[in-house]
Amino acid sequence: MIFDVAVRPEAEPDVYEARDYYAAISVDLAERFEADFQAAATSLAEFPKRHREVYRDVRRVAMQSFPYLVYYRARGRTVSVIALRHAASDPAVTRDRLRQRL
Repeated sequence: MIFDVAVRPEAEPDVYEARDYYAAISVDLAERFEADFQAAATSLAEFPKRHREVYRDVRRVAMQSFPYLVYYRARGRTVSVIALRHAASDPAVTRDRLRQRL
């Protein structure tokens, strides 16, 4: 079964901020970041529950080429991306952000 994947509005600034950071370095790097994020999202459409829960019913998947974690929730046939965080982010700050977005 293929799930629908949606980036929730409150997660969009996370993605834009990371992409803009890489765009300031190189347009090519920003495009590679975008492709890596899309690849992570596509993988969630196929196997959303393969990753363990990290907070309540929120799971995370690591991007392949960039140090970012995609936090998401799978419910019914929909996967909702709720946050994108740098892998070195403070776990307490990440938990607070997730708590606010649930």
